[in-house]
This record gives sequence, C-alpha cells and structure tokens, in this order.
Amino acid sequence: MARLGETLRAQREKKGITLEQAASDTRIREKFLKALEDSDYQTLPGTVYTKGFLRNYAEYLELPTEELVVQFHQERDLPDAPRTFKPLNPIARRSLIFTPAVLVPVVVLAGIVLFVSYLYYQFVSFAVPPKIEVTEPASDAIAQSADFVVKGRTVPEGRVTVQVFPGPLTVADIHPKVPRHTFHIACEMQ
Repeated sequence: MARLGETLRAQREKKGITLEQAASDTRIREKFLKALEDSDYQTLPGTVYTKGFLRNYAEYLELPTEELVVQFHQERDLPDAPRTFKPLNPIARRSLIFTPAVLVPVVVLAGIVLFVSYLYYQFVSFAVPPKIEVTEPASDAIAQSADFVVKGRTVPEGRVTVQVFPGPLTVADIHPKVPRHTFHIACEMQ
C-alpha cells in the first residue's frame, strides 16, 4: 500500500495540477500541502487542522476522504500531546480595597481638608466681633450731669473699652463679672 503523501502527489500530478494551483483552489497554504505530500507531519499544525486540510485536499483531488484520514492516523508516529485547560477564574467585582496606592492619597486629602477647615473656623471665630449688649443707656443719650453710667452684658472673656467723645477720657480693659457676664462703668465728664 502506498503512503498517504505519495497517493496525494500521484493524484495531483495525474490531474496535471501544480502545488501552487492546488493551494490557490483549496485555500490551504502551500507549505501545508507540501508537508502532507512529503508525509512531514512535524511541520503540520495540530491533528484537528491537519484532518480538515486532508479532507479538503482529498475532495479536491477526488479521493476517498475517510480512507485517507484513517491512513493518516496509522502513519502518524507522534500523537498530539494531551492538552489540559485550566478553567478561568470568573471575574469578580472587587469592592474598594485599601492598598497603599489608595490609602495614602485618601489620608493626605483628609489631612488637607481638616487643616483648611481648622483655618476657616479660626478665621471666622477671630473675624466675628464678640457679642455685646448695652442695657443702660437704652439708646444714644446726652449726658445731663458729670457722671455717666454704662451697663451691659458681653461674653465671659470679653473686654469693654469706653471712649468719651469729645474729650481725652478713655476707660479701657473692663472685664465682665463672671456669674452674669455683666459690666458696669461709671464715667466722669469734665
């Protein structure tokens, strides 16, 4: 019995077809057709592809396909190495993982936000004048006598300064009394 490659080559030559023409008609690369005709099974791709090439080429040359496939298996020395496939792990949606690449920018950003918030709080606290409520006199008053009394309430750590206009008199650094945060200033007019 003739070898597979010899049978294929003999049929092709009998039909008067060149290897280039066969490759063009079957759309099988010329090097694979040459490897089939030379029985060079090492050059051919995997068994599945080679059987497909062999079937197409045998039909093209009008040869019995199944007999040639059986002959191919008998002649082939090396079985394909068994292929093992590892199942792919499914892609799981991971929640946010705190790695240094994530944690460091978050901590730095939080520190900046806290620092800016502290500065804003200090500025607002400093820029707002303390609350003061003058209870006596109730409104603008013109002094009728040389003694003038100013009474009121303010914040516990506040200081009250009264300046008499016109005149050089200034009463300064009056601290409110602790329990009620009240102050009482008596000014003598000249």
